[in-house]
Amino acid sequence: MFQQLIKQFTQGVTQTSRSRRQLEHRLLALIDSHFEHPDRRDGRGRRAEDLRSVKKALQHMNHAIAWRNRQDLDVNVRREAQALVKTICHAREPFEGLMARASRLRGRVNKSGKARNDRKPIEGCKPLREALPQGFALERLHTVEQLRHAGLKFGNCAKDNLDGLHDKLRQRALD
Repeated sequence: MFQQLIKQFTQGVTQTSRSRRQLEHRLLALIDSHFEHPDRRDGRGRRAEDLRSVKKALQHMNHAIAWRNRQDLDVNVRREAQALVKTICHAREPFEGLMARASRLRGRVNKSGKARNDRKPIEGCKPLREALPQGFALERLHTVEQLRHAGLKFGNCAKDNLDGLHDKLRQRALD
């Protein structure tokens, strides 16, 4: 059932067919030992939700191969992806640990992407700064990150997205 995802992973990380086969066998053995636990089995065999979680973890592990080289991700996220791939290749850690690390990495990738998107200027919103008397200035906030920072500085509701203010800014639908 998981052979295709495992084969995809091994092709992305190993060079020789012999090392690919060895890694495939070790990963299958880790998955089999994962399902030996009685809580992960029911009367028909492996529980469906556990099968889904293993499949999802294998998908995250396959994505980790690409994430370790993506320049738009944070350097720490890339380093964590590289460490996960290396750990998987050694196949010494129990599969539960690999699943947890892969899930945590996916969350960090999502968070890094959100931070990157918050730094992007909102489409059609150009920066503007006008000087006012007595040393004050009026500045148009053109990124969600700027809006969040201003909300933190002034202690108002713009610091978080509870009222959907950040989403409204992205959609240019502010009242």
